[in-house]
Amino acid sequence: MSVAASGAKVFVHLTSCVTVFGLLVWMSILLCHIAFRRAQSVQGVDPVYIAYRAPFSSVGSYISSDFLPVLLITIGAEVFVGDQFNYQTFILEQIGISVYLALYLGYKFAAKTSYARAVDVDLITGVPAITIAEEKARYEASQKEKEETNPHTYWARKLYRLVPWLF
Repeated sequence: MSVAASGAKVFVHLTSCVTVFGLLVWMSILLCHIAFRRAQSVQGVDPVYIAYRAPFSSVGSYISSDFLPVLLITIGAEVFVGDQFNYQTFILEQIGISVYLALYLGYKFAAKTSYARAVDVDLITGVPAITIAEEKARYEASQKEKEETNPHTYWARKLYRLVPWLF
């Protein structure tokens, strides 16, 4: 019985650490998306020509990046409830934040990297060499063709656009 209890305890701590690291990864993705959209707007790149556009654009990223730190802080909140503070549980549940910050700051210090300004970010390398006008004409023609060949009603088209956002 004691082996099963200790195994369950290890599983809970491991799950908590994985959750913290998952939230930190998503926080990094959101911050990268915000920086990309900022560079895109500063350099005047039209978001219509981006292959995938995030739902709710940068607003969704800002809202999520404000909400995720609240989740990170409250993950270990149950150790504060009750009459006894369990420091071991608190450390195990919050160790991911310290490890993440140590790795990130250690890399920044060792590699001596700095943040790229939105004006200096390279958004052109690797982009096909067709002109904006050709791309815009191709995009509009494909949209018109989709509308002509698609017999669905207005609401069905809206539903087909909504469903991919859910998954």
